[in-house]
Amino acid sequence: NLYYCMDATEQKGLLAEIRKFATVISTNGKDFMFDGERLKLWMETEAVNAGVELRYFTKVCGADTRDGKIEAVYVEDKSGRHRLTAKAYADCTGDGDLAKMSGIPFRMGPRILYSAYQY
Repeated sequence: NLYYCMDATEQKGLLAEIRKFATVISTNGKDFMFDGERLKLWMETEAVNAGVELRYFTKVCGADTRDGKIEAVYVEDKSGRHRLTAKAYADCTGDGDLAKMSGIPFRMGPRILYSAYQY
């Protein structure tokens, strides 16, 4: 899968890292195209090297909160239900499920997706 990133000049942070490590395939100096599969592998490696525990095929199903902060997250996978605690939590559900379940304020961005991704 090839992905196109528009107006990526002078960008800092993640976009600069993508340009550096994701094997840029094509560039016109301002925009660039890259291999999404290589990007996934690079991002996964970076996360693991940073100490992140990745949980694939796992669904968030609840959260314990106190004073507006998440104290624990409940997830389910093939092994059953688990209670997880951490210093920080990343809601990677795509729909803000963890934020909704925890009652913590959040904001969803606009749904500007290709029709193949719309439900």
